[in-house]
Amino acid sequence: MLFCRSFDTMATSSVQETQQRIIWMWKSNEWKRYSDIENRMIELAYQQNENQVKLDDFSINLKDLVQTSKNDPNKQEPIKRVTIT
Repeated sequence: MLFCRSFDTMATSSVQETQQRIIWMWKSNEWKRYSDIENRMIELAYQQNENQVKLDDFSINLKDLVQTSKNDPNKQEPIKRVTIT
């Protein structure tokens, strides 16, 4: 019976983990979502402990949580990682 309880706990925990979704956002006047593909690229880099991700128009600094425009290096905007359950 103890094994069943442990298994139930592990199964419940596993289901809860898979129901969480990670969303990366950036802020100009308000918080906006990255596209699905950009979100996947940023999250993959984050999971692999990378410091930087290069997107088409922006470079993402995962250490400082800012995005920098490739056209204007002085234009920096904050980013954040949000877990949705």
